[in-house]
Amino acid sequence: RNYVGVVTARACPFRCIYCHRMFGRKLRVRSPKSVLAEIRALHDDYGVRELEIVDDNFNHDLPRAKEILDRIIASGLRLRLTFPNGVRGDRVDEEFFAKARRAGTAAMSFGVDTASPRLQKVLRKELDLEKVARAIALARKHRIMTLGFFMLGFPTETAEEMAMTIDFAARSDLHAANFFAVTPFAGTELAAWAAREGKPVEIDFDQSYLSDRFTNLTDLPDEELRRIRQSGVLRFYTRPSRLGAYGASNGGLLALATMLQRPELFGAVAAGVPLTDM
Repeated sequence: RNYVGVVTARACPFRCIYCHRMFGRKLRVRSPKSVLAEIRALHDDYGVRELEIVDDNFNHDLPRAKEILDRIIASGLRLRLTFPNGVRGDRVDEEFFAKARRAGTAAMSFGVDTASPRLQKVLRKELDLEKVARAIALARKHRIMTLGFFMLGFPTETAEEMAMTIDFAARSDLHAANFFAVTPFAGTELAAWAAREGKPVEIDFDQSYLSDRFTNLTDLPDEELRRIRQSGVLRFYTRPSRLGAYGASNGGLLALATMLQRPELFGAVAAGVPLTDM
């Protein structure tokens, strides 16, 4: 794959308590003209045909995002675009997805994190979950592959709230989903909150937020949290419409069983890597 990541904007003005601040909080954006100039240079001078738009918040300024897509369409460049970092699902409309598809978008991620209204407020994400569900359906309508990011195991999170998140994911039109273990990275407000709750905040970087080893920030036993995460994977991927498509491309139930034992494989499979390569 001859691909490259493109950054059209730095930082994110939202205040989610678990997120990094490496770019600060003030959003700095490039002009659509500048973005297209880089894309054309990558295409013409280096033979790049696939671009990953890796902004933290590509669509915060929706008119600007649409103009970038319009310029790509007008350029006539035949590209494959993906948005692996995700777009904010309550700041889009159908026109955005139509333009994204015409520009060559094949896949787009949505950071939902939790379907608990209480936690949406506590985390300061404050997504409009109904709008997000509609956005996912619109992306699918326009033949864009969708991946959802969900997080299980926040301090004070209950089993019932985790069930709400799993239910949202399972009922959605997402093609794929990752159920991450919440990880309190140093310097985040989440890490400070976890410390106040008396939870472990020392991170073992041999662990992965997709793996079976994780830092438990909840009041639930480790085994119960592990079981809930696995139940989310099982419920999501055994929906008949997903199981048929997934089984045809990745070995069906055998692959699913393998991934229930090794949840870290889900991210790779969502990216199109065969299990035989891992």
